[in-house]
Amino acid sequence: MSTAPILAANEAVLRRRFPFVHNRLAQVADRTSDDCFYEKTNAGLRLFIRKGEKHFPAYGEKKPEKLIERWLSNLVLTPESLYGVSGFGDGSHLKSFLEDTPVATNIFAAEKDPALLRETLTLIDVSSLLANERFFLGVGEPDDEFFRDIETVALN
Repeated sequence: MSTAPILAANEAVLRRRFPFVHNRLAQVADRTSDDCFYEKTNAGLRLFIRKGEKHFPAYGEKKPEKLIERWLSNLVLTPESLYGVSGFGDGSHLKSFLEDTPVATNIFAAEKDPALLRETLTLIDVSSLLANERFFLGVGEPDDEFFRDIETVALN
Protein backbone atom coordinates (compact mmCIF):
# COMPACT_ATOMS: atom_id res chain seq x y z
CA MET A 1 0.00 0.00 0.00
CA SER A 2 1.25 3.47 -0.76
CA THR A 3 1.17 6.31 1.70
CA ALA A 4 -1.42 8.04 -0.48
CA PRO A 5 -4.16 9.88 1.38
CA ILE A 6 -7.78 8.83 1.30
CA LEU A 7 -9.47 10.40 -1.73
CA ALA A 8 -10.91 13.80 -0.78
CA ALA A 9 -14.49 12.90 -1.74
CA ASN A 10 -14.35 9.72 0.37
CA GLU A 11 -12.77 11.50 3.31
CA ALA A 12 -15.37 14.28 3.33
CA VAL A 13 -18.22 11.77 3.61
CA LEU A 14 -16.37 9.69 6.21
CA ARG A 15 -15.83 12.73 8.43
CA ARG A 16 -19.50 13.69 8.16
CA ARG A 17 -21.29 10.32 8.35
CA PHE A 18 -18.80 7.92 9.92
CA PRO A 19 -16.51 9.79 12.31
CA PHE A 20 -15.70 6.65 14.30
CA VAL A 21 -14.66 4.82 11.12
CA HIS A 22 -12.59 7.83 10.09
CA ASN A 23 -10.79 7.76 13.45
CA ARG A 24 -10.00 4.06 13.11
CA LEU A 25 -8.65 4.53 9.61
CA ALA A 26 -6.42 7.35 10.83
CA GLN A 27 -4.87 4.90 13.32
CA VAL A 28 -3.90 2.46 10.54
CA ALA A 29 -1.20 4.79 9.18
CA ASP A 30 0.76 2.92 6.48
CA ARG A 31 0.02 -0.64 7.57
CA THR A 32 -1.01 -2.93 4.73
CA SER A 33 -3.62 -5.67 4.75
CA ASP A 34 -2.35 -9.15 5.51
CA ASP A 35 -5.32 -10.73 3.73
CA CYS A 36 -5.96 -8.67 0.57
CA PHE A 37 -4.29 -6.53 -2.05
CA TYR A 38 -5.14 -4.63 -5.23
CA GLU A 39 -3.55 -5.32 -8.58
CA LYS A 40 -3.74 -3.03 -11.60
CA THR A 41 -5.01 -4.78 -14.72
CA ASN A 42 -6.07 -3.65 -18.18
CA ALA A 43 -9.66 -3.55 -16.89
CA GLY A 44 -8.69 -1.43 -13.86
CA LEU A 45 -8.09 -2.34 -10.23
CA ARG A 46 -8.78 -5.89 -9.11
CA LEU A 47 -9.02 -7.01 -5.49
CA PHE A 48 -7.29 -10.24 -4.51
CA ILE A 49 -7.60 -12.35 -1.37
CA ARG A 50 -4.38 -13.85 -0.05
CA LYS A 51 -4.30 -17.27 1.66
CA GLY A 52 -0.75 -18.23 2.54
CA GLU A 53 1.30 -18.34 -0.65
CA LYS A 54 -1.78 -18.38 -2.89
CA HIS A 55 -4.15 -15.61 -3.93
CA PHE A 56 -7.39 -15.39 -5.89
CA PRO A 57 -9.70 -12.63 -7.14
CA ALA A 58 -12.22 -11.59 -4.48
CA TYR A 59 -15.05 -11.35 -7.01
CA GLY A 60 -14.19 -14.42 -9.06
CA GLU A 61 -12.14 -15.20 -12.15
CA LYS A 62 -14.67 -14.15 -14.77
CA LYS A 63 -17.23 -11.35 -14.59
CA PRO A 64 -17.52 -9.93 -11.07
CA GLU A 65 -20.92 -8.39 -11.84
CA LYS A 66 -22.33 -11.88 -12.56
CA LEU A 67 -21.19 -13.18 -9.18
CA ILE A 68 -22.71 -10.15 -7.45
CA GLU A 69 -25.92 -10.56 -9.48
CA ARG A 70 -26.22 -14.23 -8.39
CA TRP A 71 -25.60 -13.28 -4.77
CA LEU A 72 -28.32 -10.60 -4.88
CA SER A 73 -30.84 -12.85 -6.62
CA ASN A 74 -30.55 -15.39 -3.79
CA LEU A 75 -31.29 -12.92 -1.02
CA VAL A 76 -34.74 -12.88 0.58
CA LEU A 77 -35.18 -9.34 1.88
CA THR A 78 -37.76 -7.63 4.06
CA PRO A 79 -38.29 -3.86 3.59
CA GLU A 80 -37.50 -1.53 6.47
CA SER A 81 -34.76 -3.85 7.66
CA LEU A 82 -31.04 -3.55 8.21
CA TYR A 83 -28.89 -6.29 6.69
CA GLY A 84 -25.31 -6.97 7.72
CA VAL A 85 -22.66 -7.88 5.18
CA SER A 86 -19.17 -8.94 6.18
CA GLY A 87 -16.55 -7.16 4.14
CA PHE A 88 -16.39 -3.89 2.23
CA GLY A 89 -14.12 -5.19 -0.55
CA ASP A 90 -14.04 -2.71 -3.42
CA GLY A 91 -17.62 -1.65 -2.61
CA SER A 92 -19.11 -3.03 -5.83
CA HIS A 93 -21.35 -5.59 -4.12
CA LEU A 94 -22.58 -2.94 -1.69
CA LYS A 95 -23.42 -0.49 -4.50
CA SER A 96 -25.33 -3.23 -6.31
CA PHE A 97 -27.24 -4.09 -3.14
CA LEU A 98 -28.43 -0.49 -2.79
CA GLU A 99 -29.31 -0.23 -6.49
CA ASP A 100 -31.25 -3.50 -6.61
CA THR A 101 -33.16 -3.50 -3.32
CA PRO A 102 -36.25 -1.62 -2.12
CA VAL A 103 -35.72 1.93 -0.89
CA ALA A 104 -36.49 1.02 2.73
CA THR A 105 -33.84 -1.74 2.83
CA ASN A 106 -30.62 -0.76 4.61
CA ILE A 107 -27.18 -2.36 4.71
CA PHE A 108 -24.42 -2.40 7.32
CA ALA A 109 -20.98 -3.32 5.99
CA ALA A 110 -18.76 -4.82 8.67
CA GLU A 111 -15.12 -4.64 7.58
CA LYS A 112 -12.67 -6.31 9.97
CA ASP A 113 -9.56 -4.98 8.23
CA PRO A 114 -9.06 -1.21 8.58
CA ALA A 115 -5.93 -1.37 6.39
CA LEU A 116 -7.89 -2.86 3.48
CA LEU A 117 -10.69 -0.31 3.82
CA ARG A 118 -8.18 2.53 3.96
CA GLU A 119 -6.45 1.26 0.82
CA THR A 120 -9.79 0.95 -0.99
CA LEU A 121 -10.66 4.52 -0.04
CA THR A 122 -7.32 5.80 -1.38
CA LEU A 123 -7.82 4.06 -4.73
CA ILE A 124 -11.56 4.05 -5.50
CA ASP A 125 -14.09 6.85 -5.24
CA VAL A 126 -16.96 5.28 -3.30
CA SER A 127 -18.24 8.58 -1.93
CA SER A 128 -21.72 8.05 -3.41
CA LEU A 129 -21.96 4.72 -1.59
CA LEU A 130 -20.69 6.23 1.67
CA ALA A 131 -23.14 9.12 1.34
CA ASN A 132 -26.17 6.89 0.73
CA GLU A 133 -28.46 7.20 3.77
CA ARG A 134 -29.28 3.47 3.51
CA PHE A 135 -25.62 2.51 3.95
CA PHE A 136 -23.83 2.08 7.28
CA LEU A 137 -20.26 1.09 8.05
CA GLY A 138 -18.23 -0.40 10.88
CA VAL A 139 -14.53 -1.25 10.81
CA GLY A 140 -12.06 -3.07 13.05
CA GLU A 141 -12.89 -4.79 16.31
CA PRO A 142 -16.65 -5.20 16.89
CA ASP A 143 -16.75 -3.09 20.04
CA ASP A 144 -19.05 -0.18 20.96
CA GLU A 145 -17.36 2.20 18.49
CA PHE A 146 -17.77 -0.35 15.69
CA PHE A 147 -21.56 -0.07 15.99
CA ARG A 148 -21.76 3.60 17.04
CA ASP A 149 -22.67 4.96 13.61
CA ILE A 150 -25.75 2.74 13.25
CA GLU A 151 -27.39 4.08 16.41
CA THR A 152 -29.40 6.48 14.25
CA VAL A 153 -30.91 3.87 11.90
CA ALA A 154 -34.65 4.38 11.65
CA LEU A 155 -36.39 1.02 11.41
CA ASN A 156 -39.81 -0.30 12.33
